[in-house]
Amino acid sequence: MGCLKLTYDFEPILFLEEHPEKNQSAELQVWVNPDATFEGVGIKTLNNEGPWFTDPQGEYLGMHWLEGSGVDLNVINGEWGSYMRANVHIDNILREVVDNDVATRTQSGGFSKTIFATTGVNDRTSGYGMLHGTTNFNILMNVTVLSPTQLQYSAVLTWNDRINPNLNQGDGPYATVAGWFYTPKDYDVRIIWTQNYDVTRK
Repeated sequence: MGCLKLTYDFEPILFLEEHPEKNQSAELQVWVNPDATFEGVGIKTLNNEGPWFTDPQGEYLGMHWLEGSGVDLNVINGEWGSYMRANVHIDNILREVVDNDVATRTQSGGFSKTIFATTGVNDRTSGYGMLHGTTNFNILMNVTVLSPTQLQYSAVLTWNDRINPNLNQGDGPYATVAGWFYTPKDYDVRIIWTQNYDVTRK
């Protein structure tokens, strides 16, 4: 399995402001090892490295833990951005953030907040399950007031998590059995993506 590793020394929102061509419409792909067969960005199908996985993201995150490199993962947009945007639970969290701001918003500007969030899925087979609860979820929101009734919200989102057994939710036996066949090692994962909302205020 390919080892995905990206290091960067920029603030995501400043980077995207300075490089508008790399916003939501673009594929910010992270190809660190172009010869790897399973990069985690641009994944379309399962490799069946573990037959219990139900989506490519779950397989990638799970096998990265099982194989025990311990290398932290950082990805920006691309297929991972599409994957996170497709999560209804996260979308509902963001819509609530937007709705709360719309009520009092009178001029263009921005705001940020850091919260704890979950994907709404708790399993060991999917990417959403692996990313069940964050270390923290950072929301950087830019707001453009087009008219008294039309607003645009552009978010740069950072999902920080640690992939490790959740002993409070019964992962202890799973981790023990996994150790018989693999060399599991915990690691941190950071996913940065953009998400936009057009709002009509009544």
